[in-house]
Amino acid sequence: MAFPLATTVICELLGVPATGRTTFSDWFTAALTPAEAPDADVIVGRALKTLNDYIQTLIDTKRGSGEDTGGDLLTALIHARDGDDALSEEELVATVFLLLGAGHETTVNLIGNAMLALLANPDEYRFLRDRPDLLPSAVEEFLRLDGPVQHATPRIALEDINIDGMTIPAGSRVILKIAAANRDPEIFAEPHRLILDRTGPTHLAFGHGIHHCLGAPLGRLEARIAINTMLTRLPDLQLTGPTVGLHWKPGDFLRGLTTLPVRFTPM
Repeated sequence: MAFPLATTVICELLGVPATGRTTFSDWFTAALTPAEAPDADVIVGRALKTLNDYIQTLIDTKRGSGEDTGGDLLTALIHARDGDDALSEEELVATVFLLLGAGHETTVNLIGNAMLALLANPDEYRFLRDRPDLLPSAVEEFLRLDGPVQHATPRIALEDINIDGMTIPAGSRVILKIAAANRDPEIFAEPHRLILDRTGPTHLAFGHGIHHCLGAPLGRLEARIAINTMLTRLPDLQLTGPTVGLHWKPGDFLRGLTTLPVRFTPM
């Protein structure tokens, strides 16, 4: 449910043809291979090159067709490159790479993690099913409780920084844990509990400031639609086994299930 929805939406927006849409997701998964995995450098390097070649071919094909579809984002980005040179060719490829990767993987994880949280808390599942008006706040709670991205991209300290009695030396690589911030007990009451109508401070699942996620509105919309559809069409949806036996994607950057086995009565 989550994968085809998120993949179709971002591909339709970009103007990526239907052929091969599912294949590039495997390449993105390979590109996120944890550093400690066997042959990680080789796997990641091969995946990144394959993805870049795939995207460059998409760009060349659309550019070479001479057709101005006018309605897709890839065409608009090519015009930004070819028209007033606002983007270099490298920037164009990198932008499409980012949109394709972040535009489907994170939303897949958001929907999967959200449904797990609901199905592991049947009372909350029924509560949200009876109160669809709470979907917007519920999605924010899913993002806070078990968001699709666990930490921000690395930062480098430009000077010595003292935080809470600890010095971070200049030149140090710093990893900011979004997941930890979203469960800070000084900010959120009962931070480890799912509270669908939670109010108060917002989460950091989409980042902050100039780094706030470009696709946040789209991700929220897809999650609301997907979750509401399952709540209304599959009222007896339930897990087929214990949550401790579930399999998660490797690595500590993204947080997402490989599968979520469920049962329901077909309508």
